[in-house]
Amino acid sequence: MAQRDVVLLGETHDDAGHHRRQLQSLAALLERRPDMVIGFEMIPRRVQPVLDRWVAGELTAKEFLEQSEWDKNWNMPAGLYLPLFEFARINRIPMLALNIERTLSRKIGEKGWDAVPACATLQKAWHSACSRMHRA
Repeated sequence: MAQRDVVLLGETHDDAGHHRRQLQSLAALLERRPDMVIGFEMIPRRVQPVLDRWVAGELTAKEFLEQSEWDKNWNMPAGLYLPLFEFARINRIPMLALNIERTLSRKIGEKGWDAVPACATLQKAWHSACSRMHRA
């Protein structure tokens, strides 16, 4: 796993055991890939500066959750995810916000990818990249 450029760790969102295994996997990966970055699919890109300040140690957990609009962006208990965030912070691992805005997600859900012209191109590129990673 550590030889891969990208490792995707999924979970059942409300399963604390899954989150513990994610943390264990991240710790094992860090030993072999000290240059790693952790992406979070539930956090919209516009919140990236907040993640940067968190990793830099400039925010408390409360400030991080408020400024990242945790409750607005993700309907899961923060306590399930805070150990992952704290792991990144303690180890100074960059965190990436990977999500799109909910308004855009709703628009795509209601009208399809073609409702957002740039998404048609991005969708094709994403599917192509995912297919290559899956085969690797």
